Amino acid sequence: MSNRDFSDSAKLEVITKNLAKNNGQIQCEICGKKLSSIADCHFDHIEPYAKGGKSTADNCQILCISCNLSKTDKEMKDFLLEEKARRFFAGESIDANVSEIAENE
Repeated sequence: MSNRDFSDSAKLEVITKNLAKNNGQIQCEICGKKLSSIADCHFDHIEPYAKGGKSTADNCQILCISCNLSKTDKEMKDFLLEEKARRFFAGESIDANVSEIAENE
């Protein structure tokens, strides 16, 4: 296991927290998609590893594969703001303000 990989104990802790938060369902932390197997998800560094984030349970979240591949090495707040800008540019209505996005980070 490299320093980049999360340990099994860190993953288990994150899975348990996600289950508790979502009433027994595993859900993507960004889009809320329900994930039915470990093959459907990625364990993501909240603070990107490329920017000094550690591979600890406190810096780990479960994302669907699509959200994780879109997020790449962005900070969560930056990623959410970019997604909001894309939706706005595409003509979609956006209702969350920046402070709500920062609180959800």
